[in-house]
Amino acid sequence: MRFLIIALILGLFIVIIGFMITNAGVVTDLTLWDRPLADVPLYMVVIISILVGVVTAGVAAVAEGTNIRLANRRLNRQVQKMETEINYLRTQPPVQSRSEPDDIQPARPVPGRRKEALDPPSAPVYGSSDDEDDDTYTGGRAV
Repeated sequence: MRFLIIALILGLFIVIIGFMITNAGVVTDLTLWDRPLADVPLYMVVIISILVGVVTAGVAAVAEGTNIRLANRRLNRQVQKMETEINYLRTQPPVQSRSEPDDIQPARPVPGRRKEALDPPSAPVYGSSDDEDDDTYTGGRAV
């Protein structure tokens, strides 16, 4: 990659030198902010235009780089705060004991309700079949 960049810069330099040599005797009139300039060599106009473009691109690159660095710094602070919060939450003891999904405790009886209402819910059973070759597609089991 570095070789490619060097080759491109060298090629651009050769093109600029070639332009300067072929247009050495060409002069032009130029008006720059209401100020007329007479007999300015064309290669000087091109070189100054290239330099102005390079400086403008450099300023834009520095501004963009600064913006990216500031955004990265802000995001790094946010990541550090989140990591601190995660580490804090990991080190805290549980607030209350959680029951496992398979360890359902029976509900306390409520006066006025039937006993069937106290049974924990289970998976639905689709149809009943007393066949011995009961598979998952014929029903008869909780799905």
